[in-house]
Amino acid sequence: MSIIRSLKVKNLEFLLGCVFVVYLVLGLDMPEPIATYVDTIFGKIVLFCAVIFMFFNVSPALAGLALFVAVDIVRRSSNATGFDALLRFSPSSEKRDSQMESYNKIPFTLEQEIISGIPINQVGGSVFPPKYKPVIADTEFNISKF
Repeated sequence: MSIIRSLKVKNLEFLLGCVFVVYLVLGLDMPEPIATYVDTIFGKIVLFCAVIFMFFNVSPALAGLALFVAVDIVRRSSNATGFDALLRFSPSSEKRDSQMESYNKIPFTLEQEIISGIPINQVGGSVFPPKYKPVIADTEFNISKF
């Protein structure tokens, strides 16, 4: 009886090994609904717990193949969800900070440029004589004339 049981286990391991090899060789895309679950931290933990379980309960060759399949599943699911592209093409925090600092390296602000163009007023007089005469108050009765 135990011989029949061991043959069934060996056949199941052989079948699982064939499925793993076919999966690796064909390079099928990961379906989006499955990829969204695998591409989370919880999904990766469950996947690698299954691989560790296989290391304890099946042959070492099949467990090693299961490890390669698990890494490939994680890679394909990150490609399917777009997380891989996000990691590759978005700049790091240091690059973003250096870009923002380069945008802020202005020698003078607009206010400083305008004020530097205005001549300094001397004490006791104006730079230019005024071209207007104030009409705010009349000398008689302090009323302005319109």
